[in-house]
Amino acid sequence: MFKEIAGNIMTICNYIECTGCAACRDICPKQCITMQPDELDALYPYVDEHKCINCGLCVKTCPNNRNIEYRKPQKVWVAWSNDASVRKNSASGGIAYELYRYWLCQGGVAVGVVYERDKGCHFVIIEKEDDLKQVQNSKYTFSDTDGVYKVLKEKLQAETPVLFIGMPCQVAGFYGFLKKDYSNLVTVDIICHGMSPTSYLQQHIESIEMKKKQHTSKLFFRDPKYHTYTYTFTLYNLADKEFYNRRVLTTDNYQLGYHRALIYRENCYHCRYAQRERIADLTIGDFSGLGKYADFSKSKHNVSCVFQNTDRGADLLGKLETKIYKEERPEAEAFEVEQQLKAPSIKHPRRIVFENVYREERNYEKAADAALSREKYNALKLRIVIEMKAIIRLLLPKRFMQIARSVLCRN
Repeated sequence: MFKEIAGNIMTICNYIECTGCAACRDICPKQCITMQPDELDALYPYVDEHKCINCGLCVKTCPNNRNIEYRKPQKVWVAWSNDASVRKNSASGGIAYELYRYWLCQGGVAVGVVYERDKGCHFVIIEKEDDLKQVQNSKYTFSDTDGVYKVLKEKLQAETPVLFIGMPCQVAGFYGFLKKDYSNLVTVDIICHGMSPTSYLQQHIESIEMKKKQHTSKLFFRDPKYHTYTYTFTLYNLADKEFYNRRVLTTDNYQLGYHRALIYRENCYHCRYAQRERIADLTIGDFSGLGKYADFSKSKHNVSCVFQNTDRGADLLGKLETKIYKEERPEAEAFEVEQQLKAPSIKHPRRIVFENVYREERNYEKAADAALSREKYNALKLRIVIEMKAIIRLLLPKRFMQIARSVLCRN
């Protein structure tokens, strides 16, 4: 199947560049393109040649075959929502939430990504504020655009304002689908490290469910319960009770696999959007370089990095003045610190081990165990050390600890 699918992909775009944006699928007038898994379970377009009429729309629509307009950011801001609840429950500073909320209040529609246990992550149309909580917080996996391009184009043609927030490749897919600019459209791209096939997350969750004898109703990649900046991955059961949690870079196969760049789609390691010039009106993400080049006296937790890339983006950002705090920052704090604004993610050195085991076993846990053995061993050692220190602090008198620290400082 893999060779057959790869052969069909080559008629649309270069295989290693395909992002799975599915603009080709949605533009097809004969609906003869479906997204099918390759041998690593990443989704790629498969063309049913018996239905294809060779109109070429898929090739013309694919962003990899089009000239992309990149924009140099006009300004770089640190920003966050003035609503304490929104800020606490959002992955960064809650700017996406405030953009959504303002847009809906003005009678527009938007899109966001939700997680469903049996379907994985996919885009949905948002038309009311009650829908916002389900799209809040990060989703570190591939998200299917799920036919939203068609719906949004109809909205734009009916002069309904549309807000599109997604990964840069998905924004590019939407532009390719539209093939023209609409004055009632604003786009926002997210600073992205990469997207892993949905199957990996689903298999990982199933593995945990079997061990815990639970069923997942919702998950967080950055659970607000433990502060979103700790990147704590949690699963909740049908009674809304947490039954699993692991912080970033512990022994969790998915946390390690994602944050160590082991499990992304092939195109993510060649990403044409991992640069300082952007394709959307606004860019949002974490602000890891905040305070590196100029003093910043406020808390650096739960803040968003925002690039103002176009006048249209600046206008929207300006309309949030009473809803957000924003402060202009030196460009270097973003572009010199955030690696994803310089180049794509670099493959994990044992990626080939992961690939070989996965092709053979079709089992995410086995493949991740094989590739991440050293990281998991080191994480386990660190966890033991931390737990031993915690026990010592509980058992030893506070005064003794103060004396010990004093002696160590003198030496």
